[in-house]
Amino acid sequence: MKKTKLLILAATIFSLTAFGQNKFGHINKQEVFMLMPEAKTIQAELEEFEKTLQNQLSSMVAEYEQQMQDYQNNESTYSELVKQDKEAEIIGLQERIQTFNQRATTELKEKLGNIGENKLLL
Repeated sequence: MKKTKLLILAATIFSLTAFGQNKFGHINKQEVFMLMPEAKTIQAELEEFEKTLQNQLSSMVAEYEQQMQDYQNNESTYSELVKQDKEAEIIGLQERIQTFNQRATTELKEKLGNIGENKLLL
């Protein structure tokens, strides 16, 4: 009987000690990701994609500025119909720039999110 009690007591102490040694930690996914060999390739792809989007946006802004400059320089020579048409073109280009910028931001965020989900499965 004493051996049984002693065994139960020993088992209880052992299990409490074993459970008490649980350790919790934190994994920094970004840090682990940057240590992966594929990280540099993915980083380069993202930078290239971002550069492409930025170039497109810069081109659209340059076109907008050119149209605005042209409109301001020649406004006095335009008939009312031509003015309305030029203004509609400029407004349309403004809307395209805003839409492109929003969509580009969203797509870039999605690509960043996909990297975390697809490339780094922790």
